[in-house]
Amino acid sequence: SNNIGIYLQSNSNNNTLTNNTANSNEYHGIYLHTSSNNSLINNTASDNTNWDFFSNENSKSNTIINLTTGTTTSSFTYNGAIRLKSADTPSDIPSGYYDVGRFLEITNTIPAWIFLNITYDDSELIGGEDNVLMWRKDSAENWTSCTDTSWADECGKDETKNYVYANITDFSIFTVLDNIEDDSISITESGFHQLDENGEYRCVKSCITINVSDVILDCNGSVINYGIPSTIYHADGIYIGDNVKNVTVYNCTIYSTTSATTKDRHGIHISDSEDINLYNITFGAQPPGNKFNTNCI
Repeated sequence: SNNIGIYLQSNSNNNTLTNNTANSNEYHGIYLHTSSNNSLINNTASDNTNWDFFSNENSKSNTIINLTTGTTTSSFTYNGAIRLKSADTPSDIPSGYYDVGRFLEITNTIPAWIFLNITYDDSELIGGEDNVLMWRKDSAENWTSCTDTSWADECGKDETKNYVYANITDFSIFTVLDNIEDDSISITESGFHQLDENGEYRCVKSCITINVSDVILDCNGSVINYGIPSTIYHADGIYIGDNVKNVTVYNCTIYSTTSATTKDRHGIHISDSEDINLYNITFGAQPPGNKFNTNCI
C-alpha cells in the first residue's frame, strides 16, 4: 500500500479530483497540505490507518462532495485543520433511537468549523423523516442532537435530497439517528401479566424480556414485531432467562419485518431456564424462529 493515497502538497490549487479510490493506505487516504480552492467529487477513502481525509490549517476554500468513507457518504466545506474517518458503530445508541449505519469521527488541531452533510436512504428510516437528525457522541460518552447549540450553529435535514446537515464547531463522533416509539417491556415481578388486547408492540431490539421466575404472560392476541431496524444484529421477540423457572406464555404472534438471514434473531429465546410452557403462539417469517440454550428442560 501507499503511505498516502492522494496527496495535494504545497500550493496545489484549483484542482478537480473525481471518482478516485484511496483505500487501505498506511497513513491517510486523502491529504491536503497547503492546498486551496480544490474540488473533490465522488471519491472514496476507507480503511486507512490514520485518517481517511486530512487537511491542514493552510488549506482553504476546498469543497468536498460525496466522499464515501466506509458506509458513510458525506459532503462538506470547512476552515481550519480537519481530520475525518469512518467510525465504528457505538454500542450505546440512545433508547428509542436507532442508527442507519452512518458514523464519522472528526477532529481538529486548531479552532475550526465544518459544514457537514451526511446522506441517508429513505428505506432505512423506520420512524420516518420527521424525526431524523444528526447526532453527536462527545468524549464524555454523552449523546446530543444537533439542536444542542453547544456544538452546532445550525442544523436540519433536506428530505428531498436525503441528507442531514450541521455547522459544527466542536468535534467528536457524528451520526444519523432516527426516532421510533419503542414498546419494549421488561418483566421483573412474578405473577400474571397481560398485554393490550389485539395490540401491536414494535421494538427496536428485543420486545419482551422475562428475568424473573413464576410468571404468566398472556399476550392477549397481540402482535410482537421485534428487531425492526435492519442494522440491529441481535434481537428476540421474547427473551426468557437466565436461570428463570416456571414461566407460561400464550396467545402471541411474533415476527420481525426485517430480513434476518444473517442476523442473530429469534421469536422466543430461552436461556438456561426450566419449566417453560408455551402455547397458542404463531411465529412469523424470520429464521430460525426459536432458540433454546443448554439446560432448558
